[in-house]
Amino acid sequence: MTHSRILLVEDEPTHVRLFKDILEETHATVHVAGDGFEALEAMKSATFDLVLMDLRLPRMGGMETTRRIRESGPPHRDVPIIGMTAFTMPQDAEIGSDLGLTQCVAKPVDPDRFLATVSKYLPHSNLNSS
Repeated sequence: MTHSRILLVEDEPTHVRLFKDILEETHATVHVAGDGFEALEAMKSATFDLVLMDLRLPRMGGMETTRRIRESGPPHRDVPIIGMTAFTMPQDAEIGSDLGLTQCVAKPVDPDRFLATVSKYLPHSNLNSS
């Protein structure tokens, strides 16, 4: 069976553990990058089915990283990118969409709702087969 590959771009170790625990249910392989530069480096050597992008990152923020991914061309240009932020305002969804985010979710996340969102974008998700 083929597993989906997720790039989790998150700098907070507590959040990394939380998201990895939640994502275990998808049976996906999760690669972690601590900032935008690490995310772009990871994408040079691997193809991901989904990117989970914290929007507030050190060195290079999530919006700038998303913009660079979208400008990079195939195969990464079309990967779904879910932005994650504790600071959500109604206009954030529109700004995120303009910059290339597929969807935006608020932190802290509700695990069930988060899994439902993630599974929509994973080609090999086992969540809907039970």
